[in-house]
Amino acid sequence: MLLLYNGRMLENHTKHSPHHSLSFMSALAQKIEQLPEPLQREVEDFIDFIAVRYGIQQEQCLSLSWAGGLSEYREQFTSLSLQKKSLDWWNG
Repeated sequence: MLLLYNGRMLENHTKHSPHHSLSFMSALAQKIEQLPEPLQREVEDFIDFIAVRYGIQQEQCLSLSWAGGLSEYREQFTSLSLQKKSLDWWNG
């Protein structure tokens, strides 16, 4: 059976039961976990590339990696003063 993604024909590898799919994903996760971090990032980049190439939408999660990044300024500024300053910058 073939699938059509964004005008491209792909083989359907989902012929198996959901249990099979879960075990496949588990095995894939184990293989990825065994790779060093730089190669794990390459795998992630490749997955993103494939998704773009075949027009598959992926959910984007909001990254909060910046959280706490300004904690050293906590005593100096309040959220209200920062909000007012950003509005000043925005309005010119």
